[in-house]
Amino acid sequence: MIKAVIFDFDGLILDTETHEYEVLQEIFEEHGSELPMSVWGNVIGTAAGFQPFSYLEEQLQKKLDHEQLTKLRQERFTKRMESEK
Repeated sequence: MIKAVIFDFDGLILDTETHEYEVLQEIFEEHGSELPMSVWGNVIGTAAGFQPFSYLEEQLQKKLDHEQLTKLRQERFTKRMESEK
């Protein structure tokens, strides 16, 4: 019988937000831009619908391949999380 369920929505057990931000920051830097913490901080833990690659497009003023960037983001995030204990 299940006696308890733990939901880790706020990073109590594992800090995923730092890894997510660092992965996005790497991708932004590779495109010659940055994702300021002031922008990221406003959407952490919200349902704001923030689209980081749309934001990057606005900064660069050019279209990007969101599908490719999303795949890259997920691959890098997964790699980082695999190293967590």
